[in-house]
Amino acid sequence: MTGNTANDSRTGFYIFTMTGGTVSGNTANNSSENGFFVNDFSAGILSGNTANGSTQRGYYVEHFNNGTLSNNTANANTLHGFEIDSFYNGTVTGNTSSGNTENGFLMNSIFGGTFSDNVATDNVAVTGYSFTATGTNTSSDGYYEIDGSGVITITAAGVAADVNDFETAPNSTVHSVTVIDGAGNSSAANITLNDR
Repeated sequence: MTGNTANDSRTGFYIFTMTGGTVSGNTANNSSENGFFVNDFSAGILSGNTANGSTQRGYYVEHFNNGTLSNNTANANTLHGFEIDSFYNGTVTGNTSSGNTENGFLMNSIFGGTFSDNVATDNVAVTGYSFTATGTNTSSDGYYEIDGSGVITITAAGVAADVNDFETAPNSTVHSVTVIDGAGNSSAANITLNDR
C-alpha cells in the first residue's frame, strides 16, 4: 500500500492484521483518532509514512510481534507521536517525532526488539558507541545494550527488572552514551529512554 492520503478521517489508515508486505509513502492528516492504527503487527514493513495533526496518536500499534517500523514521521499529534502496546520483537528505528504532546515510542516492550536508534555524524566518520559509565556496550545497570551503529536494545535483565513496563515506575532512565570517531576523538551525551 503506497502513496495514499487520508484527510480528516476517524483513523487515517486502519490495518487489523499485518502479516507481510509494505505500507510506505502514505500520509494521514487531521485524523480524529489515530493517523495509523495496526492491531496486530506480525511481519512486514511500515516505513516512510507521515501522520500530521491527529487528535490522538500519529502511530498506534498493538501487539508488535515482528516486522519493521522505520523512517516514519509524526508531527503535531495531540498525544504520542508513536505508541506501541506490547512490543515482543522487531525493529523500531529512524522514526521522527516532533511537536506532539508526548513523543514516546514504547509501552510494555518485551525482550528482543530494537528500543532506540541514535544517530551521530562527524567529519572523520563515527566508528563506535558505548555507554560512558562502563566504557562498554552494556549500561551500568545491565538493562540496555548499544551496538556499533547506535541502536539501543533492552536486555533480558532489563525485562526481568520491569524497566520496560509502563505500569511499573520509574518510566524513564538517563544514560550517557559516548560516540567515537575514526581519529580517536570522543563526545558524550545523555540519552533519555522512556516507557510510554
